[in-house]
Amino acid sequence: MTSVNYAIAKAPEMGRWDVLVCGGGPAGVTAALSAARQGMRVLLVEAKHQVGGMGTSGMVSHWLGGRTNDGRWVVGGLYGEFVRETREKGISVVPDPADYADVSYAPYGLHKGQLLAGVPFDPFRMAAYLEQKLVDAGVDVLFETTAVDVVVEEQSDGRNRVQRVIVAGKDGLGSVAACVVVDATGDADVAALTGCRYEKGAEREGLSPISLIFHVENVDEAALMAYVIDYDDPRYRKLLPRLREQGVECFNYQWMIFVKMNRSGYFMINGRILEDVDGTDARSRTRGYIVERGKIDGTVELYREHFPGCRDLTLRAVASNLGVRETRRIEALRTLTVQDVTEGTRFPDTVGYSSYGWDLLSRDGTDPMRGVAKPPVVPIPLSVMIPKAVDNLICPGRAVGAERVVLGPIRVQAPVMAMGEAAGVCAALAARSGAPLASIDPDTVRGKLELPGEEL
Repeated sequence: MTSVNYAIAKAPEMGRWDVLVCGGGPAGVTAALSAARQGMRVLLVEAKHQVGGMGTSGMVSHWLGGRTNDGRWVVGGLYGEFVRETREKGISVVPDPADYADVSYAPYGLHKGQLLAGVPFDPFRMAAYLEQKLVDAGVDVLFETTAVDVVVEEQSDGRNRVQRVIVAGKDGLGSVAACVVVDATGDADVAALTGCRYEKGAEREGLSPISLIFHVENVDEAALMAYVIDYDDPRYRKLLPRLREQGVECFNYQWMIFVKMNRSGYFMINGRILEDVDGTDARSRTRGYIVERGKIDGTVELYREHFPGCRDLTLRAVASNLGVRETRRIEALRTLTVQDVTEGTRFPDTVGYSSYGWDLLSRDGTDPMRGVAKPPVVPIPLSVMIPKAVDNLICPGRAVGAERVVLGPIRVQAPVMAMGEAAGVCAALAARSGAPLASIDPDTVRGKLELPGEEL
């Protein structure tokens, strides 16, 4: 039986592809590239005006989770290729933790650990670089285009198969046919349209803390570093309360993160504004944008007047994409659990790793995993990306099957790229064979990936 919304089904047919990728963030870019490199005809549709997702439009221009605190790489493949090539082009910088072994703080993140192990980059040049990678691989790309409905066929076993995806763009509706669909929206938008079951957001009402990232220039790094070292205050948890005691308006900021980008004096700032936003609801997202953009000017003035090294600070850019940390998490073949992470469970279908920490706070700003030990590296199984109820849909990224706090380690961009690359390979194998994604041999997928050694 085929379920059809007949009004939308009249959308003109745009063609048929082997693999359709919905979403052009880190997962979508790597999924499209890996599928194309497997010989597939691939279409990528992206709701924004560029690819790169939170790293470019969201201006979280700092790939995290790809190597351990001491500099061991845990994500290779396309991510490793991107790092090598963008470093050579001057788009990114790869700080060496060994360079800061004898000092307390480093300018990249202003402290050691995962921020120093990350890869900061110029978001504008990165978007162009990633787009060219897609063009060179022969991927068809459509910007300002969003999946709005699906046509699914119910199989004899009760599972669904996506026949077509209805997309909306500047020129109206269109109907895309594909053998396999990769839902890289980060919000499981396509999965939700198919009727896939999911959980959403934080523990109350499915809402989430959000941030609107911005970048600044003309920061005096020496003065900033001197304060951080002298007062042991890398996230300004001491400075902000002192300013409040003096009657200075600091909004509801609990801490600030300054991360140096790819040149002197240029920093990304994450001020962590705790607002209750449903990242799948247009009205809620709109409120988030309006509230957060309305605080930018006041925040810049706060820095200029009260933060060391920021007297001449200038605003370079504000993100065009809201930083929503979590929305839907699919019911997948496997759910990655806290117990899996804390006990170091090994999976036969591991296709990626993350070195990042818990880092997913409750809406009140508290850390539900505070004091809970986690191994340095978290494995990510292929099965968390495959919905239980849909044969030809795979969901890499933060929408995977996982307990909520487990998203902390795996939702950042380097492990998401690892997931996307594996999803693209799996999609290519399924498209070529016509088999359901759940039946694809994980070892065959793994054999086409550049994975780190098992000692990790």
